[in-house]
Amino acid sequence: FKSMVSNKVKLYHIAFLQMIQNKYGTVIKNVSVRQIAKDFGMNQQTPLNYIRCLERNGYLAIDKVSAYKWMFTINVEKINEYLKRGKL
Repeated sequence: FKSMVSNKVKLYHIAFLQMIQNKYGTVIKNVSVRQIAKDFGMNQQTPLNYIRCLERNGYLAIDKVSAYKWMFTINVEKINEYLKRGKL
């Protein structure tokens, strides 16, 4: 299973992060991965894989609020660094 989740951040990960930031803000609370998937027309596993990759690479932090609730905080500075490096 782990091999299915990318370890390297790609442009589509950054685009996903910017889409969720535009829709929900920099700190995302009370929005499930299921809701994110539904809002962007993805299957539920896709945003989960993206979120895991982005967390591993420091682009967002995940804080567990309860057994079923999570809070995501987007690292905007890290996104800007990625874009400035000319990865486009």
